[in-house]
Amino acid sequence: MNAHQKGYNQCPTRSVSAPVIEQAVVDQIRGIAANPDVVAEVVRQLDEQRVAGIEGLEREKRVMEKELQHLGEEIAGLVRMNGKLVTDRMADLQQRVAILERQLREVRDQLAESVGQTMDVASVRKTLREFDGVWSEMTPREQEKFVKTLVERVSYDGATGTVTVGFRTTGTRQLCLEVMKNK
Repeated sequence: MNAHQKGYNQCPTRSVSAPVIEQAVVDQIRGIAANPDVVAEVVRQLDEQRVAGIEGLEREKRVMEKELQHLGEEIAGLVRMNGKLVTDRMADLQQRVAILERQLREVRDQLAESVGQTMDVASVRKTLREFDGVWSEMTPREQEKFVKTLVERVSYDGATGTVTVGFRTTGTRQLCLEVMKNK
């Protein structure tokens, strides 16, 4: 900005190539995968999310099973009665039972899949190392959004030629989790 406003001879740093700065930022992002603390934290949080998901599915399963039991009892009571209203109510209840049974099967399938999943440091590290493949598939707009989510600030020291990247802790954590979920 100094060079632009006051003249280029007033700025200690000459123009810097945007692609060079962008590559330095991407290299820093790529370095996240090399940090064992970040990998361990991602694994811990993924496991936490998996356990919370299992608990939620278990609660949902219990609610559905209880509702199915109540519907079954109501249907049994209606069988002993007679009339058009009873027939209509019976049809409604049977339709609800069919829907609940399908949803319950889905929940049970999700539970079986979740219980069987395990996250280990090696698989997380491998996924994070695949950053280059993911990056190359992104459009420039997606790359920009990705970087803005991760990076809080980028500083360039013209005297030393160093680029410093300040990461958003929550952005880094969230993106790592999203990448793992989509794997």
